[in-house]
Amino acid sequence: MSVKDYVSEADNGSFQDCHVPDLVPRGAQLVKLLLILESPHVDELATKTPVSGKAGTAALQYLLSAHSGERLGSYVRAKHDAGDYRVGILNVSNVPLQKKALDSSGIKSALSVHDWTVIRRVRTSSARSLMGTRCAEANAARGILLRGLQRRVDALNLDADCVVVPCGAFARRFVRELHRLPGAAPLEVLHPSRRQWLNNGSHPNLLTLRELFAQHT
Repeated sequence: MSVKDYVSEADNGSFQDCHVPDLVPRGAQLVKLLLILESPHVDELATKTPVSGKAGTAALQYLLSAHSGERLGSYVRAKHDAGDYRVGILNVSNVPLQKKALDSSGIKSALSVHDWTVIRRVRTSSARSLMGTRCAEANAARGILLRGLQRRVDALNLDADCVVVPCGAFARRFVRELHRLPGAAPLEVLHPSRRQWLNNGSHPNLLTLRELFAQHT
């Protein structure tokens, strides 16, 4: 087992219990709004659905301008189940990048302490270049994540006017490295954790996101 095996997990390997699939069409349906976040956490592991925890509840509250108690991930999944795929959600990493997510879920990790130190650097490094950390293993893992993200985005049928929304600094660094995105510039917003959308709700980019979400749901 290695960091490479872990961040490469595609739901059929040794770490398949840690994999949370993207909320995107499986066919050729057009995606109009694509949210990209960092990685799953405890609630996402339990539901196998992105943005299913407290951050998802606060995010949907902001986007709907109403508190429903529902999570963003389950709301978008229900839309997909009804055949409406205009909004998609994916994570840069389909496996958690925080060990406490696995520990709290009761999933035994085969990774070593050293491996988790590398993964922490993957997640927290603020190096200017995506692969510019001082840790070669972290750079290699980031490269795997970027290639995987590019492959998953390329597999989508993005509308010519689709808006890609990186949520948080981690997602932003990866989205800036992507090729072949639609013509619209990515709409960079805060990560919805810690009620950041609610607490910064008047930010122009968040207001634009709320308008787009209302338009496409």
